[in-house]
Amino acid sequence: MRLVKRKGEVFFPYAARPEQQDLIDFVSSHVGKPLCINATTGFGKTTCILAALLPSHKRIIWAVRTGNESDRPVEELKVVDERFSRHLFGLSYRGKRDMCLLKEGLDYDAASYLCKKKMKECAYYKNLADFSYSPEGPLLYSELLRMARKEKICPYYLQRRLLPYASVIGMSYNYVLSDAGYSLRSTIPFHDSFLVVDEAHNLEQAATNINSIALKKVGVERALEEMAGIDDEACGSALKALLEVIERVEGESRVDMDGFLDTLEMRGLAPKFIEYGEQIRADRLEHGLVPRSSLYHLGSFLRAVEEKSSSEGVVMIADDGGFEVYDMRVRGMLSELWGQFLGCVFCSGTLEPIDGFANTIGLADYEGKSFYMPFRDENVRSYVITGISTEGETLSRAMADRYVRSISWFLRQGRKSAVFCASYRIMGDLLKAGLEADFVERQSMGGAEAKNMLESFRDAEEGCLLASAQGRFAEGIDLPQALDSVFIAGIPFERATLKTTLYIRYYMSLYGAQRGRYYAYMVPAIRRVSQAMGRALRGLEDRALIVCGDERYTKPEIFRLLPRYFQTSAKTIRYPPDAESS
Repeated sequence: MRLVKRKGEVFFPYAARPEQQDLIDFVSSHVGKPLCINATTGFGKTTCILAALLPSHKRIIWAVRTGNESDRPVEELKVVDERFSRHLFGLSYRGKRDMCLLKEGLDYDAASYLCKKKMKECAYYKNLADFSYSPEGPLLYSELLRMARKEKICPYYLQRRLLPYASVIGMSYNYVLSDAGYSLRSTIPFHDSFLVVDEAHNLEQAATNINSIALKKVGVERALEEMAGIDDEACGSALKALLEVIERVEGESRVDMDGFLDTLEMRGLAPKFIEYGEQIRADRLEHGLVPRSSLYHLGSFLRAVEEKSSSEGVVMIADDGGFEVYDMRVRGMLSELWGQFLGCVFCSGTLEPIDGFANTIGLADYEGKSFYMPFRDENVRSYVITGISTEGETLSRAMADRYVRSISWFLRQGRKSAVFCASYRIMGDLLKAGLEADFVERQSMGGAEAKNMLESFRDAEEGCLLASAQGRFAEGIDLPQALDSVFIAGIPFERATLKTTLYIRYYMSLYGAQRGRYYAYMVPAIRRVSQAMGRALRGLEDRALIVCGDERYTKPEIFRLLPRYFQTSAKTIRYPPDAESS
């Protein structure tokens, strides 16, 4: 299928650079096949892909990692609509947790339950029946919510009513990857829609998280409290035995799922726990409390254990915090999904190696291509420092001192800097060794606190942001004109936990020993590095110093995975870097 633009139809609202036109042409020419697009951060891929797909007059479902990111394609659609007066409509779709006006601040399960039970008597839902609205332009989540508050109508079902009019719908991965999207398919048939998966390098992790389920010790304790008022000796005894098992757990271990069910005599009890949990939720709702139940979650966990106990690629892991059913079967699950759409586009600034990405998400017949920002040579300076490394279980004080000296040299080179550490553990070691920073991420930092700190960093004339390369600041944030240098301290490999080991082994069973470890361990780590580097380069005129502080970056198998702009300008310098010419 080759998409041909009709005469007079223009959907790119800016002056397209040659590389942007290449991307538009690539999508237009191959839109009937799955497309894998690696386009450097700041390339403008959102606008390019919209420009290529909008002339088809088919709906575009734009899947993003989090609900907060669902506004991005709609913001670009606004620009297109205002520039060309195309009368296009789009919206950023959000779940009941974000949309419920009846009781705000609920989690997803509680909000869904409340809506199900109270819909018929909800004044906001009733008011929607007499409300008339004709879309006049794209609506962001905040705009739709504001309208609903003003009119005293249900924002969730207002957006459902508007879906058929939308040319572009931004929504989180959950609505595509999980059962949450089934109710949408009658309104926005997938088979007649294009799917665009943004930041697609997160797909594997997102799919794994959706299909896995954890049972925490605190949840079992609360379930036992709920059980106190229920006369069921079998369920009560099984629950007490479960808590005793958790309290005896030391370290990590793999659990035989069938043995778990039989030893604790829990096989077949899932429906009972779910039933009791339903009763508790209903009672709490009647008394004006949040309708949640730990017994209900316990039942859901046990149901997953029973359903997945004989599945290859699913493991159960225990630690002193509880249990997790960890489902690693990403490729099989995703491969069945992509054919449900008219066409799929997977895009990211860190999708390379494209063949590896396509393989792990179950794509057999696809077109892939990388597009690069033509940064001028003088705009990017990049270095690898040898003589330092975070390799090993611990970071010695001597090595930490070397890092502090290297970072001190680095901070003298720029005005606004970010230091991304391989892990929170490494970051803590460097702080203990005397590293100082103006803005420091904490692992337990809440969303509001993180947002405020980021805004303060943006507004500051100068300073250093210290964060984890595996944390919230290393990916998905824009720092235009606020960052001129990035230091990567170490390589952000996954910690050597039992879960990581089992994940690597499973991939080795699928792809062979060498390639499996490469896909499961090496590639994700270097993608994190590339994402962190991209915080400093969002546009062609940006200038940045980028330093990789770990001699392992000189290894060919690692170096070739780094962004092209880093590779083309990289120089190797020895520790201490302040003794080298900069």
